Amino acid sequence: MGCGDFFTAQRPARHICNFRTRGFPILDGDGAFLEHMQPCGVQYHAGCVRAGPPFETRLEGGKGLTMPTLPVEPSFVCELCQVRAIVGRELRCTSADIQLLCFERVRLIDFRCSWQHSTLKKYGTYLRYLDAFGSRYGARVLKPTLYAAPPTTESIPLHWAQLNYSLRTNRKGERIKYGTIRPLRSAANMYYMVENQVARPAQAMKVKNQVHFFTHVSPPDQALVTFCNKGMERRHGSKSKPSWALSYVHIKWINDCLESAWEKNRHSPVQLHNICMAGVANLEGYLGWLRASECFEKRGLHYGDFYVVTPPRAGATRGLPPNVGTVEVTLLEETKNNHVAVADVVVAYTTLSGLSLGRWVDRLRDFTPHQPGRLFSSPMYPEFNSAVFRVHFAWPLLHAMKLHGEPTLQNFGDAVGTRIRDHVYSFHSWRRAGRSRVSRAARHNEPCPPGSRQASSQEIYEHARWEAVRSNRVEDMPSHYNQWELIDRVALTLCCM
Repeated sequence: MGCGDFFTAQRPARHICNFRTRGFPILDGDGAFLEHMQPCGVQYHAGCVRAGPPFETRLEGGKGLTMPTLPVEPSFVCELCQVRAIVGRELRCTSADIQLLCFERVRLIDFRCSWQHSTLKKYGTYLRYLDAFGSRYGARVLKPTLYAAPPTTESIPLHWAQLNYSLRTNRKGERIKYGTIRPLRSAANMYYMVENQVARPAQAMKVKNQVHFFTHVSPPDQALVTFCNKGMERRHGSKSKPSWALSYVHIKWINDCLESAWEKNRHSPVQLHNICMAGVANLEGYLGWLRASECFEKRGLHYGDFYVVTPPRAGATRGLPPNVGTVEVTLLEETKNNHVAVADVVVAYTTLSGLSLGRWVDRLRDFTPHQPGRLFSSPMYPEFNSAVFRVHFAWPLLHAMKLHGEPTLQNFGDAVGTRIRDHVYSFHSWRRAGRSRVSRAARHNEPCPPGSRQASSQEIYEHARWEAVRSNRVEDMPSHYNQWELIDRVALTLCCM
Protein backbone atom coordinates (compact mmCIF):
# COMPACT_ATOMS: atom_id res chain seq x y z
CA MET A 1 0.00 0.00 0.00
CA GLY A 2 1.33 3.42 -0.92
CA CYS A 3 1.44 6.36 1.39
CA GLY A 4 -1.17 8.12 -0.72
CA ASP A 5 -3.78 5.57 0.36
CA PHE A 6 -3.60 6.92 3.89
CA PHE A 7 -5.45 10.07 2.76
CA THR A 8 -8.61 8.34 1.60
CA ALA A 9 -10.46 8.81 4.89
CA GLN A 10 -10.71 12.53 5.63
CA ARG A 11 -12.36 13.67 8.83
CA PRO A 12 -13.75 17.21 9.11
CA ALA A 13 -11.81 19.49 11.44
CA ARG A 14 -13.68 20.22 14.65
CA HIS A 15 -13.09 21.43 18.17
CA ILE A 16 -14.36 19.12 20.90
CA CYS A 17 -14.53 20.42 24.46
CA ASN A 18 -14.52 17.45 26.83
CA PHE A 19 -12.49 16.02 29.69
CA ARG A 20 -11.48 12.57 30.85
CA THR A 21 -13.63 12.87 33.97
CA ARG A 22 -17.34 13.45 34.47
CA GLY A 23 -16.56 16.80 35.99
CA PHE A 24 -13.58 18.98 36.72
CA PRO A 25 -12.77 20.30 40.16
CA ILE A 26 -13.08 23.96 41.08
CA LEU A 27 -10.65 25.19 43.72
CA ASP A 28 -10.69 28.30 45.85
CA GLY A 29 -7.85 30.80 46.04
CA ASP A 30 -5.95 28.61 48.53
CA GLY A 31 -6.25 25.47 46.43
CA ALA A 32 -9.02 23.86 48.49
CA PHE A 33 -11.70 21.84 46.69
CA LEU A 34 -15.06 23.57 46.25
CA GLU A 35 -17.15 21.57 43.77
CA HIS A 36 -17.21 19.70 40.47
CA MET A 37 -18.17 21.45 37.26
CA GLN A 38 -19.72 19.47 34.43
CA PRO A 39 -17.87 19.90 31.08
CA CYS A 40 -20.07 21.26 28.31
CA GLY A 41 -19.02 18.56 25.80
CA VAL A 42 -19.76 20.90 22.86
CA GLN A 43 -18.41 20.11 19.41
CA TYR A 44 -17.54 23.28 17.50
CA HIS A 45 -17.51 23.50 13.76
CA ALA A 46 -14.06 24.60 12.62
CA GLY A 47 -15.35 27.87 11.15
CA CYS A 48 -17.48 28.88 14.12
CA VAL A 49 -14.69 30.11 16.37
CA ARG A 50 -14.58 33.72 15.22
CA ALA A 51 -14.86 37.19 16.70
CA GLY A 52 -16.32 40.53 15.66
CA PRO A 53 -16.88 44.07 16.95
CA PRO A 54 -15.65 45.68 19.13
CA PHE A 55 -12.49 43.72 18.25
CA GLU A 56 -10.77 44.74 15.04
CA THR A 57 -7.97 43.51 12.81
CA ARG A 58 -5.61 45.32 10.46
CA LEU A 59 -5.17 42.15 8.34
CA GLU A 60 -7.00 41.51 5.10
CA GLY A 61 -9.84 39.05 4.78
CA GLY A 62 -10.68 39.13 8.48
CA LYS A 63 -7.48 37.34 9.42
CA GLY A 64 -6.84 37.67 13.12
CA LEU A 65 -10.53 37.41 14.01
CA THR A 66 -11.02 33.83 12.82
CA MET A 67 -9.30 30.74 14.14
CA PRO A 68 -7.20 29.04 11.45
CA THR A 69 -8.13 25.39 11.18
CA LEU A 70 -5.90 22.34 11.17
CA PRO A 71 -6.83 19.04 9.54
CA VAL A 72 -6.15 17.36 12.88
CA GLU A 73 -7.10 19.56 15.80
CA PRO A 74 -5.14 19.39 19.07
CA SER A 75 -6.68 19.67 22.53
CA PHE A 76 -9.36 22.32 22.86
CA VAL A 77 -11.07 23.99 25.80
CA CYS A 78 -14.02 26.20 24.92
CA GLU A 79 -14.52 29.67 26.34
CA LEU A 80 -17.38 28.58 28.59
CA CYS A 81 -15.45 25.88 30.46
CA GLN A 82 -12.30 28.00 30.59
CA VAL A 83 -14.01 31.01 32.13
CA ARG A 84 -15.91 28.84 34.60
CA ALA A 85 -12.64 27.29 35.73
CA ILE A 86 -10.91 30.67 36.13
CA VAL A 87 -13.69 32.42 38.07
CA GLY A 88 -14.53 29.25 40.05
CA ARG A 89 -18.31 29.30 39.61
CA GLU A 90 -21.11 28.95 37.10
CA LEU A 91 -21.53 31.99 34.90
CA ARG A 92 -24.39 34.44 35.20
CA CYS A 93 -26.14 36.51 32.57
CA THR A 94 -24.24 39.65 33.47
CA SER A 95 -22.23 42.01 31.28
CA ALA A 96 -19.02 41.11 33.14
CA ASP A 97 -19.38 37.36 32.56
CA ILE A 98 -20.41 37.84 28.93
CA GLN A 99 -17.39 40.06 28.36
CA LEU A 100 -15.10 37.43 29.88
CA LEU A 101 -16.49 34.90 27.40
CA CYS A 102 -15.70 37.33 24.57
CA PHE A 103 -12.16 37.88 25.88
CA GLU A 104 -11.55 34.15 26.08
CA ARG A 105 -12.87 33.59 22.56
CA VAL A 106 -10.45 36.20 21.19
CA ARG A 107 -7.63 34.76 23.31
CA LEU A 108 -8.15 31.38 21.65
CA ILE A 109 -7.95 33.07 18.26
CA ASP A 110 -4.87 35.12 19.17
CA PHE A 111 -3.13 31.98 20.39
CA ARG A 112 -3.72 30.12 17.11
CA CYS A 113 -2.99 33.21 14.98
CA SER A 114 0.49 33.51 16.45
CA TRP A 115 1.42 31.23 13.54
CA GLN A 116 1.24 32.45 9.98
CA HIS A 117 -1.72 31.10 8.03
CA SER A 118 0.69 29.97 5.35
CA THR A 119 2.66 27.98 7.92
CA LEU A 120 -0.46 26.19 9.16
CA LYS A 121 -1.49 25.45 5.58
CA LYS A 122 1.97 24.19 4.74
CA TYR A 123 1.97 21.63 7.54
CA GLY A 124 -1.63 20.55 6.92
CA THR A 125 -0.58 17.84 4.46
CA TYR A 126 1.95 16.41 6.88
CA LEU A 127 -0.54 16.42 9.74
CA ARG A 128 -2.99 14.45 7.60
CA TYR A 129 -0.28 11.91 6.87
CA LEU A 130 0.66 11.53 10.54
CA ASP A 131 -2.99 11.12 11.52
CA ALA A 132 -3.59 8.56 8.78
CA PHE A 133 -0.45 6.68 9.80
CA GLY A 134 -1.71 6.39 13.37
CA SER A 135 -5.13 5.17 12.21
CA ARG A 136 -3.60 2.60 9.90
CA TYR A 137 -1.08 1.06 12.29
CA GLY A 138 -2.55 1.87 15.68
CA ALA A 139 0.56 3.85 16.61
CA ARG A 140 -0.69 7.32 17.37
CA VAL A 141 1.67 10.18 16.65
CA LEU A 142 -0.84 13.00 17.12
CA LYS A 143 -2.53 12.31 20.42
CA PRO A 144 -4.42 15.18 22.09
CA THR A 145 -4.26 15.47 25.85
CA LEU A 146 -7.40 14.65 27.80
CA TYR A 147 -7.65 17.29 30.49
CA ALA A 148 -8.75 16.57 34.02
CA ALA A 149 -9.70 20.24 34.21
CA PRO A 150 -9.15 23.44 32.21
CA PRO A 151 -5.90 25.25 33.03
CA THR A 152 -6.26 27.97 35.65
CA THR A 153 -2.95 29.75 35.22
CA GLU A 154 -2.87 33.51 35.84
CA SER A 155 -1.53 34.03 32.33
CA ILE A 156 -5.06 33.58 30.94
CA PRO A 157 -6.70 36.48 32.84
CA LEU A 158 -3.56 38.48 32.08
CA HIS A 159 -4.34 38.20 28.38
CA TRP A 160 -8.00 39.01 29.09
CA ALA A 161 -6.84 42.23 30.73
CA GLN A 162 -4.71 43.02 27.68
CA LEU A 163 -7.66 42.42 25.37
CA ASN A 164 -9.83 44.74 27.44
CA TYR A 165 -7.11 47.39 27.31
CA SER A 166 -6.75 46.93 23.55
CA LEU A 167 -10.25 48.39 23.02
CA ARG A 168 -8.99 51.86 23.95
CA THR A 169 -8.39 54.57 21.36
CA ASN A 170 -5.55 57.05 20.97
CA ARG A 171 -5.71 60.82 20.52
CA LYS A 172 -6.68 60.41 16.88
CA GLY A 173 -9.61 58.15 17.69
CA GLU A 174 -7.78 55.08 16.37
CA ARG A 175 -7.36 51.80 18.19
CA ILE A 176 -4.10 51.64 20.09
CA LYS A 177 -1.26 49.48 18.77
CA TYR A 178 0.28 46.49 20.46
CA GLY A 179 3.22 48.60 21.64
CA THR A 180 0.82 50.48 23.93
CA ILE A 181 -0.63 47.23 25.28
CA ARG A 182 2.68 45.47 25.89
CA PRO A 183 3.61 47.39 29.10
CA LEU A 184 0.79 45.54 30.90
CA ARG A 185 2.71 42.31 30.47
CA SER A 186 5.93 44.03 31.57
CA ALA A 187 4.19 45.34 34.69
CA ALA A 188 2.93 41.86 35.54
CA ASN A 189 6.41 40.48 34.89
CA MET A 190 7.89 42.98 37.33
CA TYR A 191 5.31 41.96 39.96
CA TYR A 192 6.12 38.27 39.59
CA MET A 193 9.86 38.96 39.66
CA VAL A 194 9.38 40.44 43.12
CA GLU A 195 6.82 37.84 44.16
CA ASN A 196 8.83 34.80 43.13
CA GLN A 197 12.10 36.05 44.55
CA VAL A 198 10.37 36.12 47.93
CA ALA A 199 8.14 33.05 47.54
CA ARG A 200 10.66 30.85 45.68
CA PRO A 201 14.13 32.12 46.53
CA ALA A 202 15.79 28.76 45.89
CA GLN A 203 14.23 28.43 42.42
CA ALA A 204 14.76 31.91 40.99
CA MET A 205 17.92 33.00 39.17
CA LYS A 206 18.51 36.34 37.46
CA VAL A 207 19.82 35.98 33.91
CA LYS A 208 20.59 39.34 32.29
CA ASN A 209 17.45 41.42 32.90
CA GLN A 210 15.03 38.59 33.67
CA VAL A 211 14.48 36.13 36.48
CA HIS A 212 14.32 32.52 35.28
CA PHE A 213 12.75 29.59 37.13
CA PHE A 214 13.57 25.98 36.59
CA THR A 215 10.67 24.35 38.41
CA HIS A 216 8.22 27.21 38.01
CA VAL A 217 7.52 29.61 35.14
CA SER A 218 6.19 33.08 35.94
CA PRO A 219 2.75 33.62 34.31
CA PRO A 220 3.83 36.52 32.04
CA ASP A 221 6.64 34.32 30.66
CA GLN A 222 4.60 31.18 30.05
CA ALA A 223 4.52 29.96 26.46
CA LEU A 224 0.74 30.19 26.51
CA VAL A 225 0.71 33.96 27.03
CA THR A 226 3.74 34.40 24.74
CA PHE A 227 1.89 32.94 21.76
CA CYS A 228 -1.34 34.79 22.65
CA ASN A 229 0.58 38.06 22.65
CA LYS A 230 2.22 37.19 19.36
CA GLY A 231 -1.20 36.69 17.80
CA MET A 232 -2.46 39.96 19.29
CA GLU A 233 0.60 41.78 17.97
CA ARG A 234 -0.04 40.40 14.49
CA ARG A 235 -3.68 41.56 14.65
CA HIS A 236 -3.06 45.06 16.07
CA GLY A 237 0.32 45.78 14.55
CA SER A 238 3.22 46.95 16.70
CA LYS A 239 4.60 49.84 14.69
CA SER A 240 3.12 53.02 16.12
CA LYS A 241 3.71 56.40 14.51
CA PRO A 242 6.07 58.43 16.71
CA SER A 243 5.54 62.03 17.66
CA TRP A 244 6.40 64.29 14.71
CA ALA A 245 10.01 65.47 14.79
CA LEU A 246 10.38 69.23 14.98
CA SER A 247 13.15 71.04 13.12
CA TYR A 248 15.66 73.72 14.02
CA VAL A 249 13.37 76.44 12.61
CA HIS A 250 10.58 75.44 15.03
CA ILE A 251 12.90 75.32 18.04
CA LYS A 252 14.37 78.72 17.09
CA TRP A 253 10.90 80.25 16.66
CA ILE A 254 9.74 79.02 20.06
CA ASN A 255 12.97 80.27 21.66
CA ASP A 256 12.71 83.71 20.00
CA CYS A 257 9.07 84.08 21.03
CA LEU A 258 9.92 83.21 24.64
CA GLU A 259 12.82 85.69 24.59
CA SER A 260 10.43 88.39 23.36
CA ALA A 261 7.89 87.47 26.03
CA TRP A 262 10.66 87.65 28.65
CA GLU A 263 11.38 91.28 27.69
CA LYS A 264 7.68 92.24 27.66
CA ASN A 265 6.90 90.77 31.10
CA ARG A 266 9.71 92.33 33.09
CA HIS A 267 7.30 93.51 35.78
CA SER A 268 5.46 90.19 36.23
CA PRO A 269 7.60 87.73 38.21
CA VAL A 270 5.01 84.95 37.96
CA GLN A 271 4.90 85.18 34.17
CA LEU A 272 8.68 85.42 33.99
CA HIS A 273 8.97 82.24 36.03
CA ASN A 274 6.66 80.37 33.64
CA ILE A 275 8.44 81.71 30.54
CA CYS A 276 11.79 80.74 32.01
CA MET A 277 10.71 77.14 32.65
CA ALA A 278 9.38 76.88 29.09
CA GLY A 279 12.66 78.29 27.72
CA VAL A 280 14.73 75.72 29.62
CA ALA A 281 12.43 72.87 28.56
CA ASN A 282 12.50 73.86 24.89
CA LEU A 283 16.29 73.87 24.64
CA GLU A 284 17.00 71.08 27.11
CA GLY A 285 14.88 68.68 25.09
CA TYR A 286 16.43 69.77 21.79
CA LEU A 287 20.07 70.06 22.85
CA GLY A 288 20.18 67.44 25.60
CA TRP A 289 17.92 64.81 23.96
CA LEU A 290 16.22 64.25 27.31
CA ARG A 291 12.94 62.49 27.91
CA ALA A 292 10.18 64.28 29.77
CA SER A 293 10.95 62.30 32.92
CA GLU A 294 14.61 63.34 32.86
CA CYS A 295 13.78 66.99 32.17
CA PHE A 296 10.81 67.73 34.42
CA GLU A 297 10.91 65.23 37.27
CA LYS A 298 14.14 66.54 38.77
CA ARG A 299 14.05 66.79 42.55
CA GLY A 300 16.61 67.88 45.10
CA LEU A 301 17.46 70.51 47.65
CA HIS A 302 19.77 72.77 45.68
CA TYR A 303 20.03 74.23 42.18
CA GLY A 304 23.49 72.65 41.84
CA ASP A 305 21.97 69.18 42.18
CA PHE A 306 20.89 69.40 38.54
CA TYR A 307 23.09 71.90 36.69
CA VAL A 308 26.77 72.77 36.71
CA VAL A 309 27.04 75.99 34.70
CA THR A 310 30.32 77.31 33.38
CA PRO A 311 29.68 80.79 31.91
CA PRO A 312 31.61 81.76 28.77
CA ARG A 313 33.80 84.22 30.69
CA ALA A 314 35.03 81.36 32.91
CA GLY A 315 35.48 78.79 30.15
CA ALA A 316 39.26 78.95 30.34
CA THR A 317 39.12 77.57 33.90
CA ARG A 318 37.67 74.35 32.46
CA GLY A 319 40.02 74.10 29.49
CA LEU A 320 37.52 75.59 27.04
CA PRO A 321 38.20 78.04 24.21
CA PRO A 322 37.52 81.75 24.78
CA ASN A 323 33.82 82.69 25.12
CA VAL A 324 32.71 79.05 25.28
CA GLY A 325 30.72 77.86 28.32
CA THR A 326 28.86 74.72 29.25
CA VAL A 327 25.77 73.48 31.03
CA GLU A 328 26.26 70.04 32.58
CA VAL A 329 22.93 68.39 33.31
CA THR A 330 23.21 65.70 35.99
CA LEU A 331 20.61 62.92 35.79
CA LEU A 332 19.30 61.71 39.12
CA GLU A 333 19.08 58.04 40.07
CA GLU A 334 15.30 58.13 39.72
CA THR A 335 15.71 58.67 35.98
CA LYS A 336 17.99 55.67 35.43
CA ASN A 337 17.80 51.91 35.88
CA ASN A 338 21.35 51.71 37.18
CA HIS A 339 21.14 53.55 40.51
CA VAL A 340 24.84 53.26 41.28
CA ALA A 341 26.10 54.96 38.11
CA VAL A 342 26.33 58.70 37.54
CA ALA A 343 25.26 60.08 34.17
CA ASP A 344 25.29 63.60 32.83
CA VAL A 345 24.77 65.48 29.58
CA VAL A 346 27.08 68.32 28.49
CA VAL A 347 25.52 71.14 26.46
CA ALA A 348 27.12 74.32 25.14
CA TYR A 349 26.18 77.46 27.07
CA THR A 350 25.39 79.06 23.70
CA THR A 351 25.51 77.20 20.39
CA LEU A 352 26.82 78.61 17.12
CA SER A 353 23.23 79.14 15.99
CA GLY A 354 22.60 81.35 19.03
CA LEU A 355 20.50 78.98 21.15
CA SER A 356 21.49 79.60 24.76
CA LEU A 357 20.39 77.03 27.30
CA GLY A 358 22.85 78.55 29.75
CA ARG A 359 21.08 81.92 29.72
CA TRP A 360 17.72 80.30 30.47
CA VAL A 361 19.21 78.15 33.23
CA ASP A 362 20.82 81.20 34.86
CA ARG A 363 17.46 82.95 34.77
CA LEU A 364 15.71 79.95 36.29
CA ARG A 365 18.19 79.96 39.17
CA ASP A 366 16.82 83.35 40.31
CA PHE A 367 13.36 81.91 41.03
CA THR A 368 12.37 79.90 44.08
CA PRO A 369 10.44 76.74 43.19
CA HIS A 370 6.85 76.79 44.40
CA GLN A 371 7.21 73.17 45.53
CA PRO A 372 10.45 72.72 47.49
CA GLY A 373 12.86 70.41 45.72
CA ARG A 374 11.05 70.58 42.38
CA LEU A 375 12.98 72.82 39.97
CA PHE A 376 10.10 73.13 37.46
CA SER A 377 7.43 74.54 39.76
CA SER A 378 5.78 77.97 39.84
CA PRO A 379 2.72 79.38 41.64
CA MET A 380 0.71 79.10 38.41
CA TYR A 381 2.04 75.64 37.49
CA PRO A 382 3.10 73.81 40.70
CA GLU A 383 4.00 70.75 38.61
CA PHE A 384 5.28 72.08 35.31
CA ASN A 385 5.59 69.05 33.02
CA SER A 386 5.61 68.07 29.37
CA ALA A 387 1.84 68.46 29.02
CA VAL A 388 1.86 71.98 30.51
CA PHE A 389 4.74 72.95 28.25
CA ARG A 390 3.01 71.70 25.11
CA VAL A 391 -0.51 72.96 25.87
CA HIS A 392 0.34 76.45 27.13
CA PHE A 393 3.52 77.24 25.22
CA ALA A 394 4.61 74.97 22.35
CA TRP A 395 1.28 74.38 20.59
CA PRO A 396 0.14 78.04 20.62
CA LEU A 397 3.54 79.22 19.39
CA LEU A 398 3.68 76.60 16.62
CA HIS A 399 0.16 77.55 15.57
CA ALA A 400 1.21 81.21 15.42
CA MET A 401 4.22 80.16 13.34
CA LYS A 402 1.88 78.40 10.93
CA LEU A 403 -0.25 81.54 10.58
CA HIS A 404 2.92 83.47 9.77
CA GLY A 405 3.37 81.22 6.75
CA GLU A 406 5.90 78.62 7.90
CA PRO A 407 5.71 76.09 5.00
CA THR A 408 6.58 73.02 7.10
CA LEU A 409 3.42 73.53 9.17
CA GLN A 410 0.92 74.17 6.36
CA ASN A 411 -0.08 70.50 6.09
CA PHE A 412 -1.60 70.63 9.56
CA GLY A 413 -5.29 71.50 9.76
CA ASP A 414 -8.05 72.14 12.27
CA ALA A 415 -9.79 68.75 12.13
CA VAL A 416 -9.10 66.14 14.78
CA GLY A 417 -6.19 63.97 13.65
CA THR A 418 -4.66 66.69 11.48
CA ARG A 419 -3.92 69.31 14.15
CA ILE A 420 -0.44 70.17 15.36
CA ARG A 421 -1.32 68.79 18.78
CA ASP A 422 -2.27 65.45 17.23
CA HIS A 423 1.22 65.04 15.77
CA VAL A 424 3.40 66.85 18.30
CA TYR A 425 1.94 64.95 21.23
CA SER A 426 5.01 64.22 23.35
CA PHE A 427 8.34 65.67 24.41
CA HIS A 428 9.86 63.10 22.07
CA SER A 429 9.39 65.62 19.23
CA TRP A 430 12.16 67.80 20.69
CA ARG A 431 14.48 64.86 21.23
CA ARG A 432 14.00 63.63 17.67
CA ALA A 433 14.60 67.14 16.38
CA GLY A 434 18.04 67.39 17.99
CA ARG A 435 19.06 63.85 17.13
CA SER A 436 18.06 64.31 13.49
CA ARG A 437 19.78 67.70 13.19
CA VAL A 438 23.27 66.48 14.07
CA SER A 439 22.99 63.32 11.95
CA ARG A 440 23.18 65.18 8.66
CA ALA A 441 25.20 68.03 7.22
CA ALA A 442 23.76 71.54 7.27
CA ARG A 443 21.83 72.49 4.14
CA HIS A 444 22.23 75.72 2.25
CA ASN A 445 18.63 76.78 2.93
CA GLU A 446 18.81 76.27 6.69
CA PRO A 447 19.53 79.31 8.92
CA CYS A 448 22.66 77.81 10.46
CA PRO A 449 25.87 79.84 10.84
CA PRO A 450 29.07 79.11 8.89
CA GLY A 451 31.02 76.31 10.47
CA SER A 452 28.07 74.09 11.35
CA ARG A 453 28.88 70.52 10.54
CA GLN A 454 27.58 66.98 10.79
CA ALA A 455 28.44 65.19 14.02
CA SER A 456 30.50 62.02 13.93
CA SER A 457 28.98 58.75 15.08
CA GLN A 458 31.33 58.71 18.08
CA GLU A 459 30.26 62.24 19.09
CA ILE A 460 26.62 61.19 18.88
CA TYR A 461 27.31 58.13 21.02
CA GLU A 462 29.20 60.11 23.66
CA HIS A 463 26.47 62.77 23.85
CA ALA A 464 23.82 60.10 24.42
CA ARG A 465 26.07 57.80 26.44
CA TRP A 466 23.82 58.24 29.47
CA GLU A 467 21.33 56.08 27.54
CA ALA A 468 23.58 53.08 28.14
CA VAL A 469 23.57 53.86 31.86
CA ARG A 470 19.82 54.35 31.87
CA SER A 471 19.03 51.08 30.11
CA ASN A 472 21.85 48.97 31.61
CA ARG A 473 23.23 48.25 28.13
CA VAL A 474 26.67 46.70 28.01
CA GLU A 475 29.17 49.00 26.33
CA ASP A 476 31.89 47.72 24.05
CA MET A 477 35.22 47.85 25.86
CA PRO A 478 36.86 50.65 23.78
CA SER A 479 33.91 52.96 24.48
CA HIS A 480 33.76 51.85 28.10
CA TYR A 481 37.29 53.11 28.68
CA ASN A 482 36.68 56.46 26.95
CA GLN A 483 37.05 59.53 29.14
CA TRP A 484 36.50 62.55 26.91
CA GLU A 485 37.59 66.01 27.94
CA LEU A 486 34.92 68.64 28.47
CA ILE A 487 35.91 70.48 25.31
CA ASP A 488 35.33 67.31 23.26
CA ARG A 489 31.97 66.62 24.83
CA VAL A 490 30.65 70.12 24.21
CA ALA A 491 31.64 70.10 20.53
CA LEU A 492 28.44 68.42 19.32
CA THR A 493 26.00 71.05 20.60
CA LEU A 494 28.45 73.90 19.99
CA CYS A 495 29.37 73.13 16.37
CA CYS A 496 26.50 71.01 15.08
CA MET A 497 23.35 72.62 16.55
